[in-house]
Amino acid sequence: MTRTAALIALCLLLPGSAPGGEMSQRRTAERQTRMSALRDLPEALKRSNEPYLAALGSVCQWLIGLQAKDEAGKLLAEMDGLNEKNSASPALKKSLEAIAAPAALDEAKQKELATRLKAARTARAAALANLAATYHRASLPRTALGLVMQALDSDPNNAVARQALGQVLVGTEWKDAFAAQQIQKGNVYVPDMGWVQGALAERAKKGEWCENGRWMPIDEADKLHKDTAKPWTIETQHFNLVSTAPRKISVQVAAELDGLRQACNREYLDFFMRERRSPQMQFTQPLPKKMLVHFFGEKPDYDAVIKKEFKNQLAVQIILLLLPGIYSATTHASYFNQAAPEPFRTLFRQNQVASQILSEYTQAPAGNPKAWIGTSVCGSVQYALPDDAGHFSLPVGHKHPAVGKAAEMLQQGTLPPLATLFTLDAGGFWNPLMPGNSEAISAFCRFLMDTKDGAYALDFQEFVYDSYKGVKNASLNDYLGMDNATLEQEFHEYLKQQ
Repeated sequence: MTRTAALIALCLLLPGSAPGGEMSQRRTAERQTRMSALRDLPEALKRSNEPYLAALGSVCQWLIGLQAKDEAGKLLAEMDGLNEKNSASPALKKSLEAIAAPAALDEAKQKELATRLKAARTARAAALANLAATYHRASLPRTALGLVMQALDSDPNNAVARQALGQVLVGTEWKDAFAAQQIQKGNVYVPDMGWVQGALAERAKKGEWCENGRWMPIDEADKLHKDTAKPWTIETQHFNLVSTAPRKISVQVAAELDGLRQACNREYLDFFMRERRSPQMQFTQPLPKKMLVHFFGEKPDYDAVIKKEFKNQLAVQIILLLLPGIYSATTHASYFNQAAPEPFRTLFRQNQVASQILSEYTQAPAGNPKAWIGTSVCGSVQYALPDDAGHFSLPVGHKHPAVGKAAEMLQQGTLPPLATLFTLDAGGFWNPLMPGNSEAISAFCRFLMDTKDGAYALDFQEFVYDSYKGVKNASLNDYLGMDNATLEQEFHEYLKQQ
């Protein structure tokens, strides 16, 4: 039995739940097991990559024999990136340097190279998917998800990885369940327009829109849908967006909402799997129903709805009319004003949609969780940014704005104590005389998610989930097995090391 397998077996044998101090002891033991498995990850990856490195070495030797210096050099660089101490590299480098007259590959040899590399990468993806399943069984789903994404980098068609992400094969492409459903209906996705009937797609691509059987320029259609009685309704995998903004902007916002949902799912995977763990890898946990978001192109329309929805709460109205939007747990919907200035508009929207995602998923009772808990997880993920492919991820370390700000406050002696933040009610936490509370607690979330390779991530997320669900007497100290003084000390060390 390998060291990793033994650690996983020990983890699986540990008891499932226990109250108070007993719970803390159990979680400490489980955490130590996870930390051991995480420490073993580099070696496990090395073992997993050995057959792939051998295959690359063989292809590289073949290329050197053909005098294909450029292609061989690229493979050697990849080999060194996977394992700079790879035993085959020195001899291959020596042979590569000896090539005096590099030659170009003919078309037949290029095809053979592509075939060899595809076979090697397909095999590597399968090995990474198997390793991901191992870490999934070890209660390390975020690690498993990272390995699944590496598997897809090697082989985008790896079925195990795609299915773990909740995707299905449609023709020759992998799609999420919603996109697959749209395609089955004969719909086509048109950039800036969203999903439209296949028969209408070509004219939609040219900036036209069909409204009640009549074609018109999209600008004209946008004017029709500025009316709050006739808004655009845009459906995505996770949301229903009701919008009076132009369709192009609305489609973009809808995509961003889904991107944020994916970022929340990746970042807080243990939260979403708290009561839905499965022996098989499955990283997507759908909501019972899609989330509703109202998006207003003009502030007067936003103001009118806020006054209507909160007509008996004058103080709340006054605050909300100054903000770019809000998620309401009472109406189970979000309301946002497109006219608010950037970057405040997007940050606030992502914060409130994150709150909507977590609250709707847990069907959180009114008043849950405590102010610092919701602020920590939502304030952290509000800074998620899309890459060129539209995939959202969080800045790391001091590049994360909340961590950088908290480090500055620590250096200046203005960082609020954790023990104080833990006890504040909503009014005290959002006291305008204590503006650093949000950044400090969001940075604390990053600390618990990132420090020691994420050793505390599972316990923290399960504490957050239980707090949203209203579990009585849920204590972070019991979940982490540390008192506030120790937490404070480790948090400060994290900020200093960034």
